[in-house]
Amino acid sequence: MTSWEKYVDVIILFTEDIERSKSFYRDVFGLVPDRHDNDFRFGETLVILLDCSNARDQIAPATVASGHAGSALQMTMAVGDVDAVCADLTARGVELLNGPADRPPGQRTARFADPAGHIWEVSQQLTPEGLAAGGGDLGAWEKADKKIDRLTLFAGDLSSARSFYQDVFGLPVEEANQNSASFRFRNMTVTLLDIPAARELIGPAPVTDGLAGSRFCITNFMDPDLCDVDAAAAVLAGHGVPLLSGPADRPWGKRTVLFADAGGCIWELVQNAAKPD
Repeated sequence: MTSWEKYVDVIILFTEDIERSKSFYRDVFGLVPDRHDNDFRFGETLVILLDCSNARDQIAPATVASGHAGSALQMTMAVGDVDAVCADLTARGVELLNGPADRPPGQRTARFADPAGHIWEVSQQLTPEGLAAGGGDLGAWEKADKKIDRLTLFAGDLSSARSFYQDVFGLPVEEANQNSASFRFRNMTVTLLDIPAARELIGPAPVTDGLAGSRFCITNFMDPDLCDVDAAAAVLAGHGVPLLSGPADRPWGKRTVLFADAGGCIWELVQNAAKPD
């Protein structure tokens, strides 16, 4: 048991104002909380909103960044008509950061931020003629499949970050250019994007290089029959990856280990803790 299935089960977003963030995901995304009033289901991925005070305990000794530090990730949803979705978002009082605009290679995109500054992108595939394909349906946002298709992590050192995901995660590069490298996890693509390109992508929102601390944590639940948390921790140690915490049983009934990638993004590997005899 020397490897584990690479899967983004949960994205935990840290926020200074939990009630405002919960209202945003209920009212703007039109989602009903999944199990608790601070978690929302995006396809196969659960987005959990976590108060910064609790996040500090969860990721220690790593630090939690201030909301003013900037963003280190972007979450992307594919939609049928970006312009119609943006009209719906604007009607809900959402201020767009940029777009709608055509961007290479063959995408039309727009971006907005939640109250804690986490960046969301809506993206649409363009037709061969370069025109946006869509019906202009002002109900497009309600009908959109609320599924995270891509997670973009901003990397201060793209070469080191790319090597980390190749060597530690054991994943091949799916796509790459001078500014980015993409890896296919089972349920979404994870793209590493260098800081200059990230600034261009999400401007005027600020970008952080990860040195200021983290604003999120990515969780991969594990099947202990394939690879348990302790075996995964041994794999990480074999690659020289320092662990932030664990493996340890947590009060909420899970056994976890936390580590950071080369850019400081926090990953958590989780399994159900063994029940006491």
